[in-house]
Amino acid sequence: MRLTLRTMLAFLDDILEPADAQAVGKKIEESEFATGLVHRMRDVTRRLRLGAPKLHGRGMGLDPNTVAEYLDNTLLSERVADFEKVCLESDVHLAEVASCHQILALVLGEPAEVESTSRQKLYDVINQADAARDARRLAKEGRKSRDGTASTARKKKRRRPKVPEYLREPAEPEAKSRPWAAVLLVVLLLSAAAIGVGTYWPQIARRLQVAQGEGEQPANSSGQTEGTKSGRAASDLTNKGRGGGGEDHSPPSDHGEAKASSTGAQHDETTQATENEDGAVAKDTEPQHEAGPQADEAGKAAGGDKGGQQARKAPDVDKTDESATSGAGSEGGGAKPRADGEQSVARPAGTKKATTGGADEASAAEGVGRLISEHDVLLRAVDDEWQRVAARGIVYSGQRLIALPTYRPSIAMSSGVTLQLAGGAIAALGKTDEGGVPDVQLSSGRLLLLTVSKPGARIHLRAGDHSGTVEFGKEEAVLAVEVKERLPEGTDPEQEAAPVSVDLYLTSGEATWTDQRGRSETLRGRVRHSLDNPKRGQQAAEELPAWIEEDELNPTERRAKDELEPFLRPDKPVTSVLTELATHRKIEMSLLATRSLALVEEFKPIVGLFNDLKYRINWTPQIDSLRAALARGPKTAAAVREAFERSRDVKEGDQLYRMLWGYTADQLEDGAAAQLIEWLDAPDDHLDFRVLSYWNLHHITGLGLYYQPGDPEKQRRQSIQRWKQKLELGLIVPKAT
Repeated sequence: MRLTLRTMLAFLDDILEPADAQAVGKKIEESEFATGLVHRMRDVTRRLRLGAPKLHGRGMGLDPNTVAEYLDNTLLSERVADFEKVCLESDVHLAEVASCHQILALVLGEPAEVESTSRQKLYDVINQADAARDARRLAKEGRKSRDGTASTARKKKRRRPKVPEYLREPAEPEAKSRPWAAVLLVVLLLSAAAIGVGTYWPQIARRLQVAQGEGEQPANSSGQTEGTKSGRAASDLTNKGRGGGGEDHSPPSDHGEAKASSTGAQHDETTQATENEDGAVAKDTEPQHEAGPQADEAGKAAGGDKGGQQARKAPDVDKTDESATSGAGSEGGGAKPRADGEQSVARPAGTKKATTGGADEASAAEGVGRLISEHDVLLRAVDDEWQRVAARGIVYSGQRLIALPTYRPSIAMSSGVTLQLAGGAIAALGKTDEGGVPDVQLSSGRLLLLTVSKPGARIHLRAGDHSGTVEFGKEEAVLAVEVKERLPEGTDPEQEAAPVSVDLYLTSGEATWTDQRGRSETLRGRVRHSLDNPKRGQQAAEELPAWIEEDELNPTERRAKDELEPFLRPDKPVTSVLTELATHRKIEMSLLATRSLALVEEFKPIVGLFNDLKYRINWTPQIDSLRAALARGPKTAAAVREAFERSRDVKEGDQLYRMLWGYTADQLEDGAAAQLIEWLDAPDDHLDFRVLSYWNLHHITGLGLYYQPGDPEKQRRQSIQRWKQKLELGLIVPKAT
């Protein structure tokens, strides 16, 4: 059975035969993109604010009738590929198709139970509306009659609508036969799909031969480059999501197929998946690089078998991440041919070419996963510079990763576990062990671990000061990990590291946490487990944190997220681009850029916001971003201090930096409270002193006293007097006291 969007929907809704379900589940497990698509379909169907397609949409896939024809398998075969392409590119249409398919599976599986009173009430509503409309029509016709009297035309009797079969009350004789009717319908649909496959089988066979070469030979011998497009269907779920165009370098077929240009391939052509001899999905657009020991390294990263089969299961491991982007014509867009006829293996960015007689440094960078979310920004550190990971790009061991605020990038690991980094998360990847289990370190932020159709999946996890192994059960599971640093009040962050707490949240399935001492804890259902307080044990979590289920972004943040993403290109340093966007005319773009720069330890733009009145409603979130940076470690805290010192002189910069620490009760009593109140009346060219001093007073006491740092001096005067009265009464103390 081929791995298509329709078969994946049938697999998720559990309407396949056991043998077919097992085969499709195995193919999903082997395909990184299919695994990511499964998570994506489940995510979009749960999002309440996603919306639905317009009733009178334009173009392919933009109206409900096309969705119905696709699900009913009556859509013309030449339109199926374009429709599936729309679904794969749009969350709205993917959610519409997945939700409708799920509803149909439930309704056809067993009849819907509708009370007779409810059904009759619905019919009465329709009849009343029709009666009112007919009355208005008759009155209008009566006014137009010559004699001025109302027309006495007899009202046409409305035909009673026929109740659909699946809404009728089940009768006793037919109750046992309806499940067989549902099974028969599924068989007919699958038969029609098989007939459609037979129509295109000659073309599929030719492309399979091009992709695999002769027998078990590497697919690289066909001379394909990375920009190749088959342009026959959107069923290639393993190649979709690359986001790339590129020039078609594939050899012409027997029927004289035209090559697609680099500008039109992205919009007009899609890729197609075919089955190889072993029943797995063959990818005809993936270049197969197999050159010496690096090909073995690629196969090891993908978790496949040894030898040629190894390189075939992970063909993209030894490509550069830049080659997976839409700019396939740029440098790194494909492997360059060598004089001996083989293709050289492109090394990951940031690794050096091996010298004669020395160790191969490139082999140390082991591909351990692939970015499967196309429009979510994930950064990696390369040669002391931050770069964006290209869509469908490989992530390597030893790399530091950052998920920018508001984004949630997903990484499919070679072990079958998918990582989803919540916005602001900082992580690092280690090498896989001999058993193929990857290593992930979460330094700060939040992370989701997801599994699909692979029992016993494992991953080594280091979170904060804890390290251990997570092993998932037979069912699909979701495990959330949160690492929180708590900045101690009044403590120099350059001298004392902030304490860290680590919490595990299991939302579904089963997972076992085994720490470095060998102690195991099995989590089932919806529970919370704190690694810092194991004596407390598991706690039932009926209400999970909101960030696990869905990112709660307001419309302004969502718009800024969508507008910022195209500026960040994999072939351009991210820091310089974000620095330019920090002065963008749109405030939401500027704020997102400055928050992102704070994650990569560039604090000069965010420090400057406290002297600009147009950012007044966002001063508090920016202060929280700086305090979170202080808690990440002494090195980051020193970078924050230097940013303040560069914005002013050393003395004033240190005073502003000191206010970010917070204050204890003893420090307030020793004169810090009086100093904070004095800074409330700082001149206009020292607005940042007013902002930080008021934030501290409000943070300490919970009071506002109608003071606003951006108000003119006259409006501030009365509020400052109230603060001085609180100081004289000794009420400038922490809320807990």
